Amino acid sequence: MPTAAAMLGDVLNISPSESLSVAAAVSFFDSMIPSMLTIAVSPFLGLYSIPLVLIALAIIATWITVLSNEFERALVGLISRVGRGRVASYIRAEALRLRPALLNLLRDEDTLALLTTISLVSYFLEGVSLYVITGGRLLRYIYDVVALLVSYVGGNVPTPGGVGGVEYGLSLLISRGDVVRWRVAYLSVGAASLSLVGVIARSYVSYAGKLSEQVRALNNS
Repeated sequence: MPTAAAMLGDVLNISPSESLSVAAAVSFFDSMIPSMLTIAVSPFLGLYSIPLVLIALAIIATWITVLSNEFERALVGLISRVGRGRVASYIRAEALRLRPALLNLLRDEDTLALLTTISLVSYFLEGVSLYVITGGRLLRYIYDVVALLVSYVGGNVPTPGGVGGVEYGLSLLISRGDVVRWRVAYLSVGAASLSLVGVIARSYVSYAGKLSEQVRALNNS
């Protein structure tokens, strides 16, 4: 999210709070929609879906904590009572940092519709890449899109690139051979994106320069 916020801030020339709120809103949709879908289809996936359902519930609880002041206070209080004061303080600080800007975006009906549409279109476009591997008719394509969204939830496991979790999610709906073929293709394309490292670095430097100028202007005013 910090990388996305820096690039958005540089390209759109907006403040850190605005760029962070937009990045957070995009992250919100790209995690909440897959999580809710995973829970919805889990009865059809059997007991093997339980780990992914637990991850999905954790993701949903995290966003509720960010958005709900009451839930955040209850969670922070519970964590503090079990002797994890530093963790509680961190959760409180992150929630307070993200909540105002994120709520403003989500309350805007036009922005809400736009972000939802962008997320859904991206899912169906990425589904085409998996459909090329699996083939089949329209029903197969729907399975592919659902498999991708389930794999997004699995991608939240704490491994580099979500390795293991992504494959696990995909394997619940498509064959293991297709999982391997798609992941090899996906990682190969991802490796090509290393060429964007320079662009990302320039965005960080450019945005940092803009912020420094704003700070100097405020100090001189």
